[in-house]
Amino acid sequence: SNLAVSLLQQFEHSPQEINKIFHYLVLNNENLLSSHISDLFFLGDSKISEKIKMVIKRHVKRTQPEGFLDKIKWYLQHLNQEIPAIKAYAFSHLDKLLKSNRTEIHKAIFAGKTIDPVIVELIDCLLLGCKDSDPQVSAASGACLGQLGAIEAG
Repeated sequence: SNLAVSLLQQFEHSPQEINKIFHYLVLNNENLLSSHISDLFFLGDSKISEKIKMVIKRHVKRTQPEGFLDKIKWYLQHLNQEIPAIKAYAFSHLDKLLKSNRTEIHKAIFAGKTIDPVIVELIDCLLLGCKDSDPQVSAASGACLGQLGAIEAG
């Protein structure tokens, strides 16, 4: 992931060379690196080759859980990264997940006597993200928090 972020930052300067490197890493070494390719989920939003994106999407689909709360856990794991760009990408993807699953959020918050522990962990993570020194991370985290704030009781 760290290498991918560094390469992505250079994409505008040398798109062909960066695509060649990603091609080598993702396509040529897919079998060797298969357990790590899903960690590159954030490259789906980049301008890299569609062929590379398709391989990454396939690996994400294979490793990402089906259930809503399990998907949140999956993103929470990626938010433990130290690299601000990866955190910002993870929050951005989490924001999309939250936007498209309002009913599931509502159930996780209001269906039981207590809020689902995954949602509690998510809120803690979002609050920490809002305090992050990197403006992209804090803004992306705030957007996710806004998705939770948009849920009405009853």
